[in-house]
Amino acid sequence: MTAMTEQVTLFHGSNQAFDVIDLSKAKDKRDFGRGFYTTTLKAQAEDWAKIIRQRLGGDASYLYEISFRLADGLNVRRFSDLTSDWLEMIKQNRVYGGVQHDYDAVIGPVANDNTFRTVTLYLGSGEK
Repeated sequence: MTAMTEQVTLFHGSNQAFDVIDLSKAKDKRDFGRGFYTTTLKAQAEDWAKIIRQRLGGDASYLYEISFRLADGLNVRRFSDLTSDWLEMIKQNRVYGGVQHDYDAVIGPVANDNTFRTVTLYLGSGEK
């Protein structure tokens, strides 16, 4: 099985119920650009749902499980670790908004409380 045809199970936490992914509701200036964010960790998605509900309200916390096979021909960028390329992608997307890359999907860590200080310092630097 090649990397592009692997079976993937992802989780998404939300404060809203939905049947269809609507990218027009995606938040801007996120780590990998405006998009639909998922995780391979069920507990992390559950935490996201609770946090979003606390911040934005809502009737409940919702957990979505999405299983699919990555199709051949997708332009996928994978970050296996926190690298300078990873930091640069986050910087471009958070500073300029929208989607500052041409990938169909980006797989890798998102900045959390443990990495946010590093990301903030990098965003404030004059590096390009």
